[in-house]
This record gives sequence, structure tokens and C-alpha cells, in this order.
Amino acid sequence: MLDQQLYLDLQGLCALKTLTLGDGHYPTDDRQYCIEVSVPPSLKILYLMSECAHRTSLYNAIVGKITFNANVEKIRIEKFTREPILEGLVFPPSVTHLTISGEYEPVQLPESLIKLKMPIDNNNNNQGGLINLQYLKKLIYTTDQPNNNDIQFVLPSTSTAAVAAADYPPNLETLNLIQIKSNYTIDNLPPTIKYLSILLNNTNNDRSQKYPPIFSINSRLSNISQIQWLPYNTTHLTCQLEITLQQGAFRLDQVINHTNVRHLCLIISDTILHFSIQRLDTGKHKVLVLETKSISGGIITQRKTNYNQQYDPIYLHFKVAGSGPFELKCILNFKKL
Repeated sequence: MLDQQLYLDLQGLCALKTLTLGDGHYPTDDRQYCIEVSVPPSLKILYLMSECAHRTSLYNAIVGKITFNANVEKIRIEKFTREPILEGLVFPPSVTHLTISGEYEPVQLPESLIKLKMPIDNNNNNQGGLINLQYLKKLIYTTDQPNNNDIQFVLPSTSTAAVAAADYPPNLETLNLIQIKSNYTIDNLPPTIKYLSILLNNTNNDRSQKYPPIFSINSRLSNISQIQWLPYNTTHLTCQLEITLQQGAFRLDQVINHTNVRHLCLIISDTILHFSIQRLDTGKHKVLVLETKSISGGIITQRKTNYNQQYDPIYLHFKVAGSGPFELKCILNFKKL
């Protein structure tokens, strides 16, 4: 039984454009109430915020009647419910920037998009629906909450790379996966990608304090059988390191020897480091690595292991001090960390 039946009449506020309704109660509260609100036709923005609200026909009634100005270019939708509410939503052909937050649900994307930010579908490995986005240049995928299931990130899933290249948006240059909080691996990246951003976790199986956490780009790639792990056009790589300790090590040699990356950005806690990588010979025997802000670094001479003729690992060791300076050094022998 309802404790209170309330009515709020706002029809007299003829110039009202934005309305926010919320409550301070939680689902565990015993108190029950119902509020009926009458709003003026001038209302353009409506925020409904409640911890204990039940789904009503309001979602379908609102979404079904939403119309956008024919000239609107940027739209942001913040979805706070797990219920599907975007079905039937039609975007105007003028939209170039679209952001959708919250849990994934299928939506018809406008072909005019240049930048798209939306949740990933955790239940469907094939992230389809992009082939018609001929103008799309920047794609950002997110998750609304961490998912412990392993995801193979495919854009899209096709049998051969040659066929896949035709299925990608032809102008897609930027792919940002930093906000995906799942254990994903990437397969079959578009050859047009120039800027790639990923989140890296600790790949060191030794969880003791003997060695610090290791962060490697191969932990996010499902196919590392080839010499080149990333598309040749991928020259800018951003890696955010999910650190739990105050120190760690990044496998710099993997970027040098298995990619064409010339600009590397590492995000470590609150520190952002930018590196330029210049390979000085065709065999990558000598490599110039500089941190662009401090101009620190130098030429690294790589050494090959005798038994497999592969270059030895190069570790970029960092230490995050609570009150002291950020420490960074390049080490060729992991056991000397």
C-alpha cells in the first residue's frame, strides 16, 4: 500500500526548459509513494533520478516521441537503466558525434557519424554495425562495469584479413579501448588504424614481491605468430597501465620489434609519458628512444640471444613514489630490477 499519493503541477511554469526530479530513498526503505507530475510543453530536458523507481510506460512514451533538430551535430545519451529504452530511436542525418553510456543495447547508428563512443556488447564478440559508417574516424568502446569473462575483440569477424578490410569503415583512424574493463584480446585490427589505445594488466605470473608487475602489449593480442603484431599504419600507441603496486616494468622491446609505432604514450597512475621511437637501421639493432618532455633517453643497442637469434627483452622500469619524484629507467636484464 502506498504511504503517500502526491501530485506536482508545473503547468504554470510556461518557460520551464529543464526539470530534475530525485529522491533520497533507497530500495531497502519501507516507505512507498507515488508522484504524478504534470509538466509544461516548454520542457526540453528531463532528469529522473531515483534509487527505487520502478519501470513504467514512461520510458517507451518518452523515447518514442523524441525528435531531434534536423541540424543537430552532437548527441550524448546517458543511460542509467538496464532496460532497453533506445529501440525505435531515430537520429537525424546531421549527427557527427554520438556518445552513449551505460549498458549496451542495439541501436541504429546514423551513417553521418565521424566520432562514436558506445558500450561494447559483452555477449557478442562480433562488433558489427560499423560497415555503413563511411565517415567514421574515431571509435571509443566502453563497458559500464567490469566483466570477468574473456572477450576476443573482433572488428568485424571475418575469415580473412583481405575480406575484413572491406568491412571496416574506410576512414577509421582512431580506436580507443582503454575504457573496456574486461579481459579482452584484440584480433584482426583494421589496416587504417593510426591511433590505438589499450588498457594493460599485469602479465607477470610470479605474484611475489621478488619481481615487479610486467605489462606487455602481447597480452591484448590474440595473434602474435607474425613478426608484425599491429597494422603497419599504427604509428601511435597509448597504453594505460593498471597498477596495484608502486613499481612495475613495461616490455619496450615488443613495441620496437613487432610494431611500426613511432609515438608511444604510457599512462601510469597520474603520470603521462610520451616517447618517440626511431629505428636507426633496417634490422632494428640500434634504436633511439626519447621521452619527449624531459628529452631523456638515448640509443639502445639490442642484443640477440644465441639459441633463437631473437633480441633480448628490454624493460622500461618505473617506480611511483607517494611523495617523491617519479622514477624511470631502461633495463636490459629483468633480474637486475
